[in-house]
Amino acid sequence: MNKILIVDDDTELAKMCNSAFLFSGYKTELAFDGKEGFEKSLDFKPDIVLSDIMMPKIDGLKLLEKMKKDKRTKDVKVVLMTKLKDEENIKNAKMLGAEMVIIKKDHSVTEIVSLITDILQRG
Repeated sequence: MNKILIVDDDTELAKMCNSAFLFSGYKTELAFDGKEGFEKSLDFKPDIVLSDIMMPKIDGLKLLEKMKKDKRTKDVKVVLMTKLKDEENIKNAKMLGAEMVIIKKDHSVTEIVSLITDILQRG
């Protein structure tokens, strides 16, 4: 069973994603800021992290960077989400090793589950 860590300070969206991933057979864990997300990534050992970019304490880009630099989490796949289509953030995310950047308004929760499933199936 694949494990996904959802990191988003938008608690409503995080809980909707959580429900959708649970329904699709994933084991999930939630975090509501980047600092908590990093700590949970060490304990939960997810296969993939789905993280918002704009968050308190540690934003999604810094979370991604921190995970890729840490030997315990460097191989975990990371997908970032954002409300704004900011080309600079997208470029930085890909440069830091993000699998994908999802523009929230362009995808339903069901589509996000499908995108994550595709990434995990590719290996």
